[in-house]
Amino acid sequence: MMLFSAWKCKNGQTDAKNALYENTRAHMEALKYGKEHHLAALYPVVLSQDRELSNLAAKAVHAYMSSLDAPKIIRLDRQFRQYTSMEWTIDWTKISPMGMQDQISSREVWLSVLRLGTLHPNGYFRERCMQALEDDEASFPYLTLRLNDWVEQVRDRAYLILSHRLDGAGTDTAVEMLPFLSQTKKGERYTKQQMQEIEKKLREKILLHLDQISLDRIREYPPVTKRFLYRILLKPELLSKEDAGLLLEREKNGNEKMLIIRLILANYECTHEEVDHYLRNKSPIVRRKALELKYDRLGSAWPGLEVHLLDPAKSIRSDACYILQKHTDFDLVSFYRAGLQTPKEAIAILGIGENGTEKEIPLLTEYLSSKEPRLLKNAMKALSSLGAAGLDDHYWMYVKDLDPGISKTAYEAIVRSNIYYGSEQLYQAYQDCGSDHAKKHLLKLLVREPSWERLPWLLRLYRPCDCSDQMQMFLHSAVRHRSVYARIKRSQADEIIRILEFAKPVIPEGLKKEILFDLAHITVV
Repeated sequence: MMLFSAWKCKNGQTDAKNALYENTRAHMEALKYGKEHHLAALYPVVLSQDRELSNLAAKAVHAYMSSLDAPKIIRLDRQFRQYTSMEWTIDWTKISPMGMQDQISSREVWLSVLRLGTLHPNGYFRERCMQALEDDEASFPYLTLRLNDWVEQVRDRAYLILSHRLDGAGTDTAVEMLPFLSQTKKGERYTKQQMQEIEKKLREKILLHLDQISLDRIREYPPVTKRFLYRILLKPELLSKEDAGLLLEREKNGNEKMLIIRLILANYECTHEEVDHYLRNKSPIVRRKALELKYDRLGSAWPGLEVHLLDPAKSIRSDACYILQKHTDFDLVSFYRAGLQTPKEAIAILGIGENGTEKEIPLLTEYLSSKEPRLLKNAMKALSSLGAAGLDDHYWMYVKDLDPGISKTAYEAIVRSNIYYGSEQLYQAYQDCGSDHAKKHLLKLLVREPSWERLPWLLRLYRPCDCSDQMQMFLHSAVRHRSVYARIKRSQADEIIRILEFAKPVIPEGLKKEILFDLAHITVV
């Protein structure tokens, strides 16, 4: 009897161990697919007395943490605590990070475990993890986030470590901390004096070692890092005007490009010729800032300003129109009419739409039969901007066009013109349509129809649906948004009920009950 009991106990332990390993591997597999909430389940496993199991979990944590860039770390900082109970089933106040090192076979893996530990719900454990990481420069970004910790002692510990260790840190470390510092400054818990001192130390270190930061490398940094560096670098005493211009040309992001041109025009002496050079830049952001500067300098219109009325960018056309209207009696519509006879014909059409009146509608309507896609699209934009009526059939024809750009422009013109085609017509067109882009626009137009008129047709499309996942979510959301203040006839209600019964296998029972409940209160005889 004793032998049997012993065997049973041992066998039970084996089964429990196998189950634990299986469960851990399941969490690891889920983590590979980006399901980071499984980190919370893996983390306590690191403390397992089973060394093999402990290292299995720790390596999974390390692999995931090593894959994170700055934005993902910042997001994890916000979310990790939401994935966990405040204490799990372990008394984390008594857990020693140094003791965890004895359990984990690799120092790099251990460091990753500690970095995740700085995001832990338990303040005592967060602080101990920070202390264990104070000699690890690569962990300073994590410590930076703790400057906004909700526990004062943790904030102070983070500040003390960083203020003492930053002087000996490398320039790369200082640069890598910038996105985290920016995120921390968005918080409400940080101590202003502490934050100012850390920011000052980072700025001084970067300025001292600017020679280590190449212009080519700046493009590889996250946007928030680039913006910080641009604000430091773009000064005549630090960077030549030529190099500043090189940064401008190499930068692809619009927001950063805006910052660079603003700093160049503000901090460097730019001649009128140089401003005119920027006015010819391929970037509309740069052209507009140059136009604004030239106007600020002159305070009035200038000869040749009208050329910017034909700029591809609407914002620049608008600025040029404003200056000319304010300081001259320039006839904008006549100018754009004349532009129809030039290579800038397509832009001239837009200009008429932006500045014309009903008188120009017949002129623009002629372009609705154009075989040139750009002229056709701009004509639809201009006509819908002028509020042209009676173009329902034209827009209807083009919203189903095989050209994605034409279809999209027609859809936008329909919405802008506040045109409704009726749910049945839209549903039938959707069913008959063969192009994905047109089906998307037709579905969006169907959803614009009154909620109870569109509902029978949306239910017919509910599932299965041949549209993308995004459009399916859009469709399902539309089905769930119904007006409770509307009134519908009994015949309409009966039709909806019939469809619900017919589509029973694909429409959730809960949704069906909700619709039936609404119908009982809004149906009139």
